[in-house]
Amino acid sequence: MLFRSLHDHLGGLRNGGYIKEWYDGEIMAGQEWAPAIKRQLDDADIILLLVTSGFLGSDFIGRVELTRALERHRHGEAIVIPVILKPADWQSTDLSDLEALPKDGQAVSTWPDQDAAYVDIARGLRRRIDAWRASKKAASKS
Repeated sequence: MLFRSLHDHLGGLRNGGYIKEWYDGEIMAGQEWAPAIKRQLDDADIILLLVTSGFLGSDFIGRVELTRALERHRHGEAIVIPVILKPADWQSTDLSDLEALPKDGQAVSTWPDQDAAYVDIARGLRRRIDAWRASKKAASKS
């Protein structure tokens, strides 16, 4: 439900050419999921991490996905943005150094108006993408 609502609220960014989404639900039957996920992580410019206790509790996510995403972020190869969907102790992880969405890292599920939380996420993501594009443009002129 939370993922679907986020997907819907990011429609303007998709339609405006800001983002192209991929998630592991697109892996087809018979396809090896670990290499597919790693390939997408290596190709992505922006990586949204949809944080819940299940996300934090996943061994594969912790060992592989999170490690690779943060490595690319630290090297300036990608932007990693934690999106806090449900309350979870993400501040005690390597994500604690990153600015999370929605504002103040308040979990979407705890907002009195969840639509307002999703709008905050979409606007924050658009601002971050605009800043990233501007920095890439400036770097290419140098």
